[in-house]
Amino acid sequence: MGSTSTNVLATLGTILFGAFLSFLVGLFWYRLNSARTAREKLQTEYVALMLRVDTLDKQLALVGHDVVPLSAAMQALLIKELTHFHTPKMDSLMAKLGPPSTLTDAEETELLLLLKEREIDMGDLISDSERDAAHILPAVIRRAKAEAIALAATQPTLQTVSIVSPVPPPDDAEGHA
Repeated sequence: MGSTSTNVLATLGTILFGAFLSFLVGLFWYRLNSARTAREKLQTEYVALMLRVDTLDKQLALVGHDVVPLSAAMQALLIKELTHFHTPKMDSLMAKLGPPSTLTDAEETELLLLLKEREIDMGDLISDSERDAAHILPAVIRRAKAEAIALAATQPTLQTVSIVSPVPPPDDAEGHA
């Protein structure tokens, strides 16, 4: 081989080596950049997820404060039914039922006696609905008090209730059962 062919092969080898080196450097930077964008994407998703979790935590805290136990809600409805301008003593005692209840034992006994009187009162000012409310309220007061004690003892949890229909759904149009 002559010196020209050696020079051509050396030049060609240098070009191929430079191309291979350029390819490796390009591949390195591509993977580095792709890893960086993947990391940035993960960080963005992480931040969005943390914001969502924070929002859900705040909403759950609001639900924990705003959800009124069923007995307390029923108690409020019955109190509304029984509250009248002409019974200030009973109204003031029912206002202390809360939540939270601030009735003393003596006041609770007095309220129960007033409710019993309202239940048997046959005057025209009292409707049958009020008599029923006066009859039901003592049991609801006991229940609301028990729920308040239970809620104070434990952390409230959100529970879901599923209602399953006893009626089977109709067959679809294609005849699948």
